[in-house]
Formats: sequence, C-alpha cells, structure tokens
Amino acid sequence: MSTALSLYLLETERTRGWVASGDKGFYRGDWLSTVDEGLRAVNVTAVSVADFQYGGLPAGLPYTDIPSCGEWSPEDCERALDQFEEGERLGIAPAPDREVAAAVAQVIGWLRRVPRGSGYGIIGFCS
Repeated sequence: MSTALSLYLLETERTRGWVASGDKGFYRGDWLSTVDEGLRAVNVTAVSVADFQYGGLPAGLPYTDIPSCGEWSPEDCERALDQFEEGERLGIAPAPDREVAAAVAQVIGWLRRVPRGSGYGIIGFCS
C-alpha cells in the first residue's frame, strides 16, 4: 500500500489563507526518512519531510488520525533554503542516488515557492 503526500503553503497566523501548491506524491515504506538523509547530505537540517507523517492537524482544526500532518514555519523554510544555498557555495553535491537527488530537488523547489518575509510556511499531509 502506498501513502500520499500533499503540500500546501500556509499562512501561519491563525491558519488561514491556505493555497494549494499542486504537489502530490506517493511513496512506500521509509522513503521520507531516506529523503531526509538526502537533505542532510546537502547541508539541510532545518526541515524534515518525515515530520509530515507523524504530526497532527494545526490548532483549531478537529482531530483526525488520517491524514497526518506536519508544518514547517516561515523561519524553518528560510533557514533550510539558506542551508542549501550555503551547501552549494561550499560545493556540497547532492546524493548520488538519482531518485533521492530528484526528491531533494523537489523539496528545494517547495522551499523556493515560499516568499521570504511573507509569513508563509509549508504544511504537508500524509494519507
């Protein structure tokens, strides 16, 4: 059985202004932890895609065990992108595994969609 991961931009103040990012992926097993290893390999430690699998919905929304949900704050997103860009300046190469490198590139793409200073973070749902 595969699991779906959907991502949204989120205005962190009062969880309003949800904007669908249009990204959705399917994965099996421990893939999100593998992507996290790929992120660490390129100097990114401020965010974790595996966090989307274990959290609950934001405050103010009713409890449900499916989907699980995780949130990256605006500060986490900016810090992660800064870490990646610092890694690029230092010449840190992406993971040699093509699938992991592609997944890391997708995460960096999500981070780049978040306008700096906008008050938006990223929320991910796993179902």
